[in-house]
Amino acid sequence: MTDVFAKATVVSAEEAAKIIPRAEFRVFGHGTIKTVQEKMWDAGAVLRKARKMPAEVYFLSEHSNEANIKVREGLLDIKTKVDETPDRYEIFQPRGKFKFPVKKSDLSTILSHLNVKLEADIVVGE
Repeated sequence: MTDVFAKATVVSAEEAAKIIPRAEFRVFGHGTIKTVQEKMWDAGAVLRKARKMPAEVYFLSEHSNEANIKVREGLLDIKTKVDETPDRYEIFQPRGKFKFPVKKSDLSTILSHLNVKLEADIVVGE
């Protein structure tokens, strides 16, 4: 079983497709993490193991909310929504973790999940 608390490593799109999708929830906005933590405390929720999460930068698109693309620990991480649980938790399938500079072919695929086209005149590393 994969250690979900292990440090992030590069994962190709092919390898990511073999990972079993898992339910997650996403929360955005100022003060929302504190609110979620307080609600978990009020509900008597117990965290079995916690780790300090590194800073994350998310990429959002006005064209889609089906992709979860972020940069964490120096890697570009992409997951796409594939389903929802009856309780409305979103189920995401990993699509890869890419090291910078991201290859143009990978960047094109990543942007396609955001429904954004890679402009032909944009210069990116090969």
